[in-house]
Amino acid sequence: MLALSRNVGEVIVITTPAGEVMEVELVAMTGASRRQARIGISAPKSVVIERKEIVGRQKLEANSVNR
Repeated sequence: MLALSRNVGEVIVITTPAGEVMEVELVAMTGASRRQARIGISAPKSVVIERKEIVGRQKLEANSVNR
């Protein structure tokens, strides 16, 4: 894992081996103690972007249906 520090408005660029370019921008820091990051992601439509907790929940539900 690569961990980076970014200020609001700064962008990280990710390029896939196929040449697809994605950008991740730190849009804002929110919450009382500014511990919640708001990010924006720009990517080609072919790239699937999902939150990990949602993917995990979907896998659990699929496993329970298949039993």
